Amino acid sequence: MSRGLTYTKALATGGLFIGFGYALMKYSTPTEEEFYMKLPPGFRKEEDKEKTRERTALMMDIVKKVAGSDKPIYDPRQVILDEKSKERIGK
Repeated sequence: MSRGLTYTKALATGGLFIGFGYALMKYSTPTEEEFYMKLPPGFRKEEDKEKTRERTALMMDIVKKVAGSDKPIYDPRQVILDEKSKERIGK
């Protein structure tokens, strides 16, 4: 066999192995929702606590930003718009 044919076969075989491995990984990996549903109830509660902590921290950041401005607290969009305008001015 010629050297070129040998290299071509080797590259094709390697590509097939890599492609098959990637397809197998995509097929067998669960989505985030499937993984969450398979968790035991105790772990689900812990995961929910983490999400709640993240949301609470985000809300506290918004409240702190609104408290420092003259905008009403019930309209956090004003804070976000103010941040975007500051970024534009800063550029």
